[in-house]
Amino acid sequence: EYKFDSMMIKGFSTFHDDRQGKKRGKNTVFRLEADGLVLIHCGDLGALPPEDDIKRWGEEVDILFVPVGEIFTLPIHEAKKIIDTFQPKIVVPMHYFDERLSFELHKVEPFLALFSQVQHLGKADFEVESDTLPSSLEVWVLQI
Repeated sequence: EYKFDSMMIKGFSTFHDDRQGKKRGKNTVFRLEADGLVLIHCGDLGALPPEDDIKRWGEEVDILFVPVGEIFTLPIHEAKKIIDTFQPKIVVPMHYFDERLSFELHKVEPFLALFSQVQHLGKADFEVESDTLPSSLEVWVLQI
């Protein structure tokens, strides 16, 4: 846990595979709190942690970055469980197939098909403030 001025960052140890890290090692899920927003970045989360561990990440989450390329990370149905647990306003899929990769990952489209509100932002970043969050869950796809 680290605090910088008004920003709080907490890390939670998880695994990059479903064998307690024996295949790909450990992963850290980060929770960032700043300017009235809470963001969780799941990193290369490769296995759904026990429910009690997920609850330790905190209750309210505004923005959730979640890996959806499967193969080396969570299956999309497990990524969806994390989303359902936190019910964030914005979900940003990451770690999915792009033709520039030299290794295999699944495409983002099967994940996107699970949601009705999907926005392709057409850029690699975005800005949001607590008073400009969507009123209900939206998936924001960044241009990579």
